[in-house]
Amino acid sequence: MAALVLAAGASAVPPGAGICEDPLETVLFERYRILAPVICWPQPPLRILRISAQIYNHVGQYRQLADALRESWRPSGSFGRA
Repeated sequence: MAALVLAAGASAVPPGAGICEDPLETVLFERYRILAPVICWPQPPLRILRISAQIYNHVGQYRQLADALRESWRPSGSFGRA
C-alpha cells in the first residue's frame, strides 16, 4: 500500500465533521471507474490518496490512475476538464 499526500483541497464536509467526502474520489470513480479512497488525514483539509497494490493489479492500471489525476486536477484544487 502507498499513500500520495494531496494538497489541501475542497472537501464536501467542513473541518471537524469527522468524515471526508472528497470530490476527487467521486471524479476518479464516476469518470474513470477507478476506486481509490481519498482520506482526510490527519484532518480536513489535509488528505491522502490511498493506493493499494494487489496481485491482480497491473502497471497499466497505475498509469491510468496517473493519467486520470493529470486530467482531473486543476491548480486551484478543483476538478474537471480545464
